[in-house]
Amino acid sequence: MHEKGGKIILQIWHCGRAALTDFLGGQSPIAPSAIAIRTPHAYTKGPHPVPKEMTKEDIKKVIEEFRQGAKNAKEAGFDGLELHGANGYLVD
Repeated sequence: MHEKGGKIILQIWHCGRAALTDFLGGQSPIAPSAIAIRTPHAYTKGPHPVPKEMTKEDIKKVIEEFRQGAKNAKEAGFDGLELHGANGYLVD
């Protein structure tokens, strides 16, 4: 990509309350509050799970995970980073 003059951007995200328990080893997703998304899940067409309200420790852990993700992207040679923050994902 860079040899041809191109740039590459990495998108990082955290599903938050939009995550499915199937992809979390049966655990509940985490979110700022224990409020499920009201519309059917796009993947399963069923209801979204009720998330676990984040603790201060959860927040610190997620911040660290985003920091590490950005660091990994930089070390891998990405030119930029996009933080996904819509569709019920954690930052939304």
